[in-house]
Amino acid sequence: MEPGALAREVVFAMNNVQLGSSDCKTKRYLELSITPNLRDNINGRYFLNPDTNDLDIITPDTKNIIGKTIKLRSPIYCKEKNNNICNICYGKLANQIGSKHIGGIIGSIINIEGVDGYLIGHFKLCEFGETPYRTIPSQAFKS
Repeated sequence: MEPGALAREVVFAMNNVQLGSSDCKTKRYLELSITPNLRDNINGRYFLNPDTNDLDIITPDTKNIIGKTIKLRSPIYCKEKNNNICNICYGKLANQIGSKHIGGIIGSIINIEGVDGYLIGHFKLCEFGETPYRTIPSQAFKS
């Protein structure tokens, strides 16, 4: 395989993903235990506030979630049709992009030390007979 071929394929595969409706109303959430660093990486994302049972946005001022497990709206559980992602599951990053064509950006984010770094680490570990497991850094999924 050519260098960068997998990265191009990921971007190509994600290219048709767009922002859809404002809210798909999914009731499924990604449960995360929040650390200060993780909170910084998910700024602009929506979570289910257990006190009000409403969706709130995570900002740098949202400190009451640190050390707790929250229910985060995520593209993983988005019910939007036609392989699109709703604005709530995607978060406020869409406002900064200024385009509803988010697929290429998603593919690029996945590739930032995600797919390529994982594969390189996987093959290097296999060369030395170690277990082929490597975590993908959280920066690869920054939104």
